[in-house]
Amino acid sequence: MVDKGGCAGRIEAAHMADPCSKGMGTKASDRNCIPLCHYHHALHTAKGWSALGITREQGTAMAAQYWRNWPGRKAWERANG
Repeated sequence: MVDKGGCAGRIEAAHMADPCSKGMGTKASDRNCIPLCHYHHALHTAKGWSALGITREQGTAMAAQYWRNWPGRKAWERANG
């Protein structure tokens, strides 16, 4: 999102809606999130992915790629199954 400008605040996990990884009243798994600054996370929460210029499918693909490339993934998977 840096290329879109307006970034402000700390980095937060923006979770993708994934009914397979969450239950009623819980958030989606951290496997299904992308890092956004506070400003863009709030924009996404208020207006949806289209406010960021991406589709839900693109966001889901970004989350999967981020998870695959995250340096701590293997250690997290060993610890959490």
